[in-house]
Amino acid sequence: MPRRGILPFTIPFFAAVATTMFFDSSSATEVSLNFGSLPSSQGWTYSTSGTNSGVPESSVFSVSGGVLVLNTMSTGSGGTIQYTRSQALNETESLVIAMRARLTNIEGDAGAGCYGYGFAVSVNTGTRAIQFGFLPDRIRDDCPVPRDIVFLDNTIFHDYRIEMLPNGNVRLFVDGVLRATTTVLAVTSPPRLGLGDQTGNTNARAEITSYRVVQPAAAVPSTSAFGLLAAAAAMLGAGGWTLMRRRAGAVA
Repeated sequence: MPRRGILPFTIPFFAAVATTMFFDSSSATEVSLNFGSLPSSQGWTYSTSGTNSGVPESSVFSVSGGVLVLNTMSTGSGGTIQYTRSQALNETESLVIAMRARLTNIEGDAGAGCYGYGFAVSVNTGTRAIQFGFLPDRIRDDCPVPRDIVFLDNTIFHDYRIEMLPNGNVRLFVDGVLRATTTVLAVTSPPRLGLGDQTGNTNARAEITSYRVVQPAAAVPSTSAFGLLAAAAAMLGAGGWTLMRRRAGAVA
């Protein structure tokens, strides 16, 4: 039976080491909501501002049957009602917000520029931010230049996927189809996630059945891999030396 030596086994070993070195899964970020309870019991902060300061959480948010319901109708204008979460995020990696939701009603001035929507989803990485506002028939980009980036019926459930790319571009997918591309907003503020009525001019009623934020692991060297690489190099050297001795013996 031919003796293969150790050399053939070093190839898959090196492949495994390379994978370990350039992908450290421990740095990945994932935040998801379980709508069996309110976000405030899952690490999020219920916050109000302006004329809506002090509005009880139980009067505007509720969960039932796996659905989070936002209802700020008749709360007046001049303040926000939302959930926020402080979240460390990597500035150089892509980020994805995946949400299934629908907007069933709004009240107030839907044409009020930056703030003409009552339900929004946002993310701030510290220097870059995005905020998409939902109206019954469109989705609006955030200030300082508000734009209606896509027109569609948001009163029925859709799967929304927002991708923030390292180059500053933002892509919006609806039900798996790319519907709009925009760019991030430059900011200087603590990183955080936001969900709810994030404007003071318009109120809304919305239903959310799923929400998830994912940022893949950064492709950085893993310190534990260098020891494996040294071992692999030693194995390769030993295999090469053994092969040379066998060939020398064969010639002799």
